[in-house]
Amino acid sequence: MARSERRHLARAFTPKISAKFTPIPEISFRGSYSEGFRTPTFAEIDPRSSFSGFVGYTPNADFRAAHPNNAGYTANYSVGRGYVGNPNIQPETSRSFTVGAIVQPAPWFSFTADYFNVKKSGLITAGSLAGEAINAYYSVANQTFASAAAASAAGCAKLAAVGAGYSCNVIDGADPFALNALPRLLVLNAPYVNVNYDVTTGVQFTANVQAPISEGLRFESRLDLQGTLKFDRHLDNGSVQRFAGSVGPADLSSGGGTPKWRGNWQNTILTENFSLSATTYFVGAMRAVATDQGSLDTSCNASVYKDAQGGNSFCRIRRFIYTDINATIKVNEQFSFFGFVGNVTNTRAPFYPNTFYTTQPNYLASWHLPGLIGRSFRAGANFKF
Repeated sequence: MARSERRHLARAFTPKISAKFTPIPEISFRGSYSEGFRTPTFAEIDPRSSFSGFVGYTPNADFRAAHPNNAGYTANYSVGRGYVGNPNIQPETSRSFTVGAIVQPAPWFSFTADYFNVKKSGLITAGSLAGEAINAYYSVANQTFASAAAASAAGCAKLAAVGAGYSCNVIDGADPFALNALPRLLVLNAPYVNVNYDVTTGVQFTANVQAPISEGLRFESRLDLQGTLKFDRHLDNGSVQRFAGSVGPADLSSGGGTPKWRGNWQNTILTENFSLSATTYFVGAMRAVATDQGSLDTSCNASVYKDAQGGNSFCRIRRFIYTDINATIKVNEQFSFFGFVGNVTNTRAPFYPNTFYTTQPNYLASWHLPGLIGRSFRAGANFKF
């Protein structure tokens, strides 16, 4: 039983079961099933609370045409979201299951493969239609108005029509070069809501090698690989926001992204007093689209950044692979030296015009930061007392 707020008392049965079957010593099958339950936080349920977040936005062509003499006014900028607690929020529930196998054909080698499926029903989320609301505001940019105030009133009416709890909060001052044109939206209000459900599915693979080479010398290798096959958000209006392989959900991560494939592979040579490891990291390619920003299109036609000709040449964010090296020399039980070379190949971060996170305009820090830093070195000593 969990108490979520003075007026709310909720009960939930959250079972978990797992099983493993080993028909022969070399092969095992496993699976699990579990259910979860989460009550709303005070911030999500109390209308007196609010939380602000900012996501980059590029005004549409109609807005740019209405402000032809002020490039700064039509450039990419950050739109604030004022998320307000909703007293009608209900608890969210979840269900997950996994199935997989463990294969160990030799004492020194093992391999696992698993499938996972997670569904969150009544998911509590902040302003799931915020992107659509912003687009609704700018949909009147091609109309003629008597003043900027009249234009913003029309835009705010369109925004509010998107759903309950959506409204304009802060509107920018009028463009001095286009006093009757629609001014910029700086902050909108958006509610916490329960969306229909989220579904995330994927596969995970691991491989382990622990092989002796000679007396006192051994080789270890471990591979971890995950594929996110589906990350879909089903809204109450029937639309589906698909995030796998894109930079969405942008409102949650400022365009941090959900790569379909990612993993790492570590190889180590060890003796009693020395170890040398090389770890290679892999982040798969992504598309610069985000379906929570007003368009459900997952193709490059919905690319968040257009080139000078209005094309989609910046849509594809290429894969990123880099390697770190670690070495440790053990002097005795209390004293050891270590050395580290980060991104030893000096691999550059893939170029990405990040319009969602304006302080990082040309790269995706959530996945590619080592490529921005470049090759790095660190050395030191560890003492135990």
